[in-house]
Amino acid sequence: MKYYTNIGLLIIGSIVGTIFLITGNFLVGVYAQNTTNFTSNDQGNWTGSIEINSVIRNAFDPLIQITLSDAALSAEKHVGENASTIAAFIHPLNGYLVYMTYVLNGNDEITKVIVDAGNGKVLHTKQMSIDEFMNKFHPSSYSMKPSMYMQGHSGK
Repeated sequence: MKYYTNIGLLIIGSIVGTIFLITGNFLVGVYAQNTTNFTSNDQGNWTGSIEINSVIRNAFDPLIQITLSDAALSAEKHVGENASTIAAFIHPLNGYLVYMTYVLNGNDEITKVIVDAGNGKVLHTKQMSIDEFMNKFHPSSYSMKPSMYMQGHSGK
């Protein structure tokens, strides 16, 4: 009986983990709105025995077969010679867990490369300008007009 209970908890944990990973802060925001009547004094200073972050992590660990470093190397090889990964992270996309990598080539062109977290296969690529990349990661501090970011840059 305990075996079936553990399997049930694992399945429930996986489902909850998937929902949190895919929907992100939306669920947390909804929960926070529904519990605004509680104060920290009402809830007390306690901890439970099951931390949700560990449940989520443990549910996905066996499925992630490719490291971030391997995904970056795969993306660089896909882009070509003199390529360097300038940003990479794991991310849910289209209902799948993937690595989003951004690779700079020797001509100062950026390619967004989506790599499968389960098997390392390159799923999609998209060329981006430096302006698009900078606006994606620094929208409030970078403008689309020519800037000091690239002035004097030799491309090497």
